[in-house]
Amino acid sequence: MKTFFHEFYRENEQKVLVEFTKTPEVPATYWHPAEGGEVEIVKVCAGEDGWNAKWTDAEDEEWSGWLAENFDVVEAHELGNPDL
Repeated sequence: MKTFFHEFYRENEQKVLVEFTKTPEVPATYWHPAEGGEVEIVKVCAGEDGWNAKWTDAEDEEWSGWLAENFDVVEAHELGNPDL
């Protein structure tokens, strides 16, 4: 599965880099509801902890939700087209 990266700022204004995956979205059909699109945070890179940084459940929920809702923006940056 392809991984993606996005930067966030914590409440204490520390910048973190989040590595995450997103399952492919499958559109709904007459017989089956839409599925997929779930975001899973794999690692967080922050300050001196590097890629071993810990993150809270609240951060996981907030960041995952934002990434799922704004994936088109994240994907555009990954593809080198940040104007989208």
